[in-house]
Amino acid sequence: MYRTLDTYTIQPSERIHWHMVENFSQLLEEQNLLADFRECLEALADRRFEFTTSCTYRNYKKFFLAFYLAFGPFTAEVSFNEDYHPDGCGYNTTVNFRVDGDGNYDFALVNILAAGESQQISEEYEKRKSNPQPPFEPNCQKEGKIYNWHKYD
Repeated sequence: MYRTLDTYTIQPSERIHWHMVENFSQLLEEQNLLADFRECLEALADRRFEFTTSCTYRNYKKFFLAFYLAFGPFTAEVSFNEDYHPDGCGYNTTVNFRVDGDGNYDFALVNILAAGESQQISEEYEKRKSNPQPPFEPNCQKEGKIYNWHKYD
């Protein structure tokens, strides 16, 4: 199974009030995301907007939608780092996201295959570079309405 260690950094545009956090918690529960994003609720309780979790790549768009519905406009950067990568290389995917008050979003996704720290390129790095097969969508930039992300349910 492919595993990732995921780091989220979020900047809300507006001040977050505790009744909004309760609403957010309910939205996560309704979307069956509470277990995946419990660390986010713990970070919010400490008034932090950065948290680390694992294996959330399939659900981060649902999470963004729930965050928007609860808190309004925000920007986010998410780094999905391959956990338990082979020696000599590892995948990293970075997502940059911004959504305004009208629900218009800008989205960019970049996959990077990083070589290991040794002076020589590993066989695994060469294999992955010549035949890329990350479990993620291809590099892209998109714009649209966040409400259209309901289709990811």
